[in-house]
Amino acid sequence: MKGLLIALVAAAVLLGAAGLDYLAGEQARPVEILVEGRFAGPALLGFRDVAVDFLWLDAFYKIFVEVRDAKTEAEKRLVVARVDLIFSSIFRLDPHYVKLYDLAAWHLAWNLPPILGATSEEARRYIERGEDLLERGVRRNPDLPDVYQALAFYHFQKTGNLPRVVEVLEEVRRRFPPGIPVITKPGQRSIVYCDHLLGTTYFYLRDYEASKAVWESVLALKPDDVIAPQKIAEAEAFAQVAKIESEQGVKAALDALEAIWEANFAAGLDVVRMGVPADVLFYPYLESEIDRVRGQLGMPPVDFVQTVYDRLEQLGIDLNDFVPQVLEPEEGHHHHH
Repeated sequence: MKGLLIALVAAAVLLGAAGLDYLAGEQARPVEILVEGRFAGPALLGFRDVAVDFLWLDAFYKIFVEVRDAKTEAEKRLVVARVDLIFSSIFRLDPHYVKLYDLAAWHLAWNLPPILGATSEEARRYIERGEDLLERGVRRNPDLPDVYQALAFYHFQKTGNLPRVVEVLEEVRRRFPPGIPVITKPGQRSIVYCDHLLGTTYFYLRDYEASKAVWESVLALKPDDVIAPQKIAEAEAFAQVAKIESEQGVKAALDALEAIWEANFAAGLDVVRMGVPADVLFYPYLESEIDRVRGQLGMPPVDFVQTVYDRLEQLGIDLNDFVPQVLEPEEGHHHHH
């Protein structure tokens, strides 16, 4: 019944708009008519939110049901085209529906390419469309921090454009100074979340001083933040390594990084014995830095998964005695899960 009601609402508005276009001797443009008021504006007066909600439900029914049930690639692409049409309608009806920018970009970049079996070039275009959508959301909603944060997270996780992440999040800090309450609805992200992402991004850009400053501001804003102290310590440690590399050379930097790895392994082993997942024994950023420096010295990269297992074997420790559900060695080979 709900599906029929959605279809009737959408069809009535779209067909009515197209009919007026036909009478006017113009090519039918149902989305534009629907949202720009030549027909649908007066008709939807007072019912805009209801129409948006129906269209929203219809779009996600198509994504999660109709696309899945489509029997051919052509049918899938037809459903996708209809979803694009619905999203366009929603954004024009309500350009301040901020959560939809985030979800629609996710749909474009993460959901659609595998559903359609997209080529790498097609997947890249979908990623660009998601980026354009979020940029438009920021322009339309300059006073809402959620869209900025969604754009920053999209670049951090999908495009890898870390300088753009910094630009967006520094703009958030400028527009919404720490301390302004911004959580107005369940699920909304907060300024503290924004600063977490900014501090992490500076860290990955190897600007450790900037990262430390951001994490210190997080701690000042939220003294009980459980992540900030660890991140401040990490920024200080890697800043020291960077200083060693610039003043004493690459080999000295490698020695310092390997010392950090040893300390991390020892501390990680202690908490794994207490039941913490074994992932704490692995530190991807530290491992990548070690391999980067080894590469400068003409040395091969390290298989850190195997290194951890070898070290545990030397200590007479079977990791699966602690957390068998975390690491499950396959026959003849070890994998990190």
